[in-house]
Amino acid sequence: MNSKNLFANIFYFFGSFIFIGYLLHVGKPFLQPFIIAVVFWYLIISFAKVLNHKYKKFQLPEPLTLPLAIIMCGVFVWITSSIIGNNIGQINAKIPEYTTNLTAITQSAIDLYAPNSELEASSFLNANLINNLDLKGLASDAAKTAGGLAGKTILIVIYVLFLLIEYKKIPEKLERITAKGRNYSRTVDILKDISQDLNSYFKIKAVASVATGLLSYLVLLFFDIDFAAFWALLIFLLNFIPTVGSIIATAFPVLVALVQFGGGYQFFVIGGILIFIQILIGSILEPRYQGNTLNISPLVIILSLAFWATIWGILGALLCIPIMAILNIILSKFESTQWVSLMISADGEGKGYQNFKWHKQLKKHVRKLRK
Repeated sequence: MNSKNLFANIFYFFGSFIFIGYLLHVGKPFLQPFIIAVVFWYLIISFAKVLNHKYKKFQLPEPLTLPLAIIMCGVFVWITSSIIGNNIGQINAKIPEYTTNLTAITQSAIDLYAPNSELEASSFLNANLINNLDLKGLASDAAKTAGGLAGKTILIVIYVLFLLIEYKKIPEKLERITAKGRNYSRTVDILKDISQDLNSYFKIKAVASVATGLLSYLVLLFFDIDFAAFWALLIFLLNFIPTVGSIIATAFPVLVALVQFGGGYQFFVIGGILIFIQILIGSILEPRYQGNTLNISPLVIILSLAFWATIWGILGALLCIPIMAILNIILSKFESTQWVSLMISADGEGKGYQNFKWHKQLKKHVRKLRK
């Protein structure tokens, strides 16, 4: 690949990136329900495959696996929505009490560290925190968002049903379109790589998130933290958001411990234990089993998180890693976009680069520079 073609590819790539970003933003009302439907479709298919797996001599009949998987997903959605719906109103009702406790804690800190100051905690908080952080407004916005998604439930269910009907016909359609030529083999390879990488990622991430949420729930329940089930569910869900998700998820129950117990020892103990759980599972155990399956640079993950969260909010933040993984696999299969996949990769190598001339030339130049 000469320099002229390289610069042309770079120009086309960034132009396409900006154009697609604009389309994603404009098409958000239509695309979000469809993407949510795709996620549920993927979960249903994954559950069905797990249920169809043979355990010793026992195996469920295949016709039963898909209905059971649909029921499992429905129960999960019902439990999740019930916990969120039942707790949002109660948290909103507790906000005045939390505000009073926070004012008392702040006043104690002012009296201790600035005894001669005429500053009052209530005026300080109103000027710097309460007026800028409208907790009731946030709770109301969260309720509106949940209501908006609930209003699209029928549309999402319809999408899921049609995806379940259509997905078994996809291999046949691909075979007819490509006539089992080179393009068919390449398409099959891409779909196989995407399936393997995403399955591996989601299995480990799901187990890690369940373990983190369950352990956090036991800790919060032991110390009698308000709304322990809600915060545990939030920790489980936000754990799917890379880097910042675990930080935000831990911050909420720790702040509740602060205002609930008035800054007592429980605040430090709960904070320490929850942070330890996050580090143990998220930074030690999960990377050990996850390895470098997706092969995505940490910097690219952060940039992707910012991009998708800006366009699609929390849904974009949750889906940023799967989207980047799919994009990286597809880009790695074509010589004209291999350089993009190389930049996205964490190890600077990736899959299949050694088969292209430009990669061999690049390695030769790098060896010369090192000498």
